[in-house]
Amino acid sequence: MSRPELAESYAEAALELDPLTPTVSVAAAIPLVHLGRTDEALARLVRAGEREPLCAVLFFTAVCTATAGRFDDARQQFDRLYERGNGIWDSLAQAYLRSLDGDREGTMAAASDPALVAYARRDGQACWYLAQALAHAGDHAAALSWLSRGAERTFVDARLVGQFDEMLAGLRPHAEFGPLLRFMKKRATMIVQAGFIERFGRTL
Repeated sequence: MSRPELAESYAEAALELDPLTPTVSVAAAIPLVHLGRTDEALARLVRAGEREPLCAVLFFTAVCTATAGRFDDARQQFDRLYERGNGIWDSLAQAYLRSLDGDREGTMAAASDPALVAYARRDGQACWYLAQALAHAGDHAAALSWLSRGAERTFVDARLVGQFDEMLAGLRPHAEFGPLLRFMKKRATMIVQAGFIERFGRTL
């Protein structure tokens, strides 16, 4: 997400139109996470999960909790999700669980699941999920690689990665981290420019 402030305004409009559908609440919470307002995001997500405990809602609630550095609470949330045994959510929860347990080898094994890798290669946000799990478990090289792959697609929020995400805290001293943030900022500009050209036929 390259422009979370703008995304928040659209999300609020969507919530006014449909305040009850849980996936709309998830979409509305995502910009808040990217702005570092995790308490607000969590309050919204918890209410959505209470209305309808969909796997997507439960998963992003756990991700948001982990991003805020509430690791014990996040572990419990991922454990509840894992018990439901639902496809890709189950695989992602397994990677987070191993990471939050401090199990580096287990995290690396879970993050190598072929279906999960294939999914992440198609989805910039999923690259962030794998990077979080691997970074917190101590596999910094793999985490940086997944963040780079995500930035090559659409995951370009340098502010979230550089300032707010506690799961990625171990990456910040690395020499590669600064260049990665600069690349994310560059990619964010390129994505906005491309969208503007597609819509208006000219550059900003």
